[in-house]
Order: sequence, then C-alpha cells, then structure tokens
Amino acid sequence: MKIMWLLTIVCLMLTGCNGTNNESKDTANKGPTNVSTKTGDQISITDNAVAKNAKEKVLKYDEVTEVIAVHHDLELILAFNIKKMQEFNVKKIEKRVKKELEKEFPNELITVSHDKKIMMELSKLKKEQEKLSPMEIKKRMSKIKKLSQEKT
Repeated sequence: MKIMWLLTIVCLMLTGCNGTNNESKDTANKGPTNVSTKTGDQISITDNAVAKNAKEKVLKYDEVTEVIAVHHDLELILAFNIKKMQEFNVKKIEKRVKKELEKEFPNELITVSHDKKIMMELSKLKKEQEKLSPMEIKKRMSKIKKLSQEKT
C-alpha cells in the first residue's frame, strides 16, 4: 500500500514539474501583431519600416519573448519582455538592444524599455492610433518616454 502511494506521488510530481510552461509557449508563438492600416495620409505608427525592422532585430535575441515597437517623427520607442530565467540580466540585455538599434538607426531617438507598464502603454497607443491625431500621438509618446525614465 505504501508503495502505491509513493508511486502516485512520484508520478504527480513528475507530471507537475516537467519544466514546460504552457502560458509562455502560447505568448512566444503568437508574438505581437501589427496593425497594418492606413488612415488618410497618416501611416500606421507600428507598420512602418523602422518599427518593423527594430522589432525583427530584437526578436532575434533568444532572451526576448515579445516586442512592441512604435515609430513616429524620428522617435522609436521599443518595449520587450524577456524569459523568466534572464530577469537578472535585464539591464545588460536592454543596453545591448539599445546599442544595436542605435547602430542600425543612427538618425532616430531611441527609447528601449523592458518595463511592463511601457508595454501596456505602447499597446494602448497602438490600438488607439487610428483615433488620434499626429499631435496627440506625439504627446502620448513623450508621456511614455517620461514613464520609461522613472525610477521606482
């Protein structure tokens, strides 16, 4: 009887601790989606070449799971999520990403962040971009840049 209990507990532990995380797999496979719309004479802020290239560059890193890039008037704001095991190296990864993007896009003002609130604000901006005027987009982007510079 004790052997049956022991086998049951071992089986449960092995199935519960198999090392896979279904949530992270789902988000990593999906990746962020870009809205490819054109409103009047205004091109989508996430569908232009700079935002797409920056996103592709950063997604090549093994540590990065999700990227949102927004580009408007020579300003590029990029936010990314990293794998759980790489959280201790987040500052190094952020510096490396920023350095590579500055090399790739020398004429752009680049802001790079790994912060969740920046990801959230960029995704909101991305969703509401069709409703906003270029001035409002610029204001929101400057607000997001200020948020990324805050130290908590």
